[in-house]
Amino acid sequence: TKKGESGFNGKVDYVITYKIPKDDNNLIIEYDACPKEDTLFNLTNHMYFNFQGQKDILRHRLLIKSHEVSTFDNDLIVDGYKDVSDTIFDFRKEKL
Repeated sequence: TKKGESGFNGKVDYVITYKIPKDDNNLIIEYDACPKEDTLFNLTNHMYFNFQGQKDILRHRLLIKSHEVSTFDNDLIVDGYKDVSDTIFDFRKEKL
């Protein structure tokens, strides 16, 4: 990324590596980043796979072992974290 891109103040060089180990049903995604100066940087992946082979995901279940979610300012920059209790983002127990 270039300096100033998406509102971030530092240039970052990064490499994303995808691995599928032999005899393993996992996809491993490795992120390596080297910022040239202090800056916020958070790579993520929003890939979706329908492993149940159905035409939609309406019967899939979701479990996320996280107690907090990010909060954002008006420019959509992370400005803190919020406990997921009593929010729609509480997936600590599996949900349909």
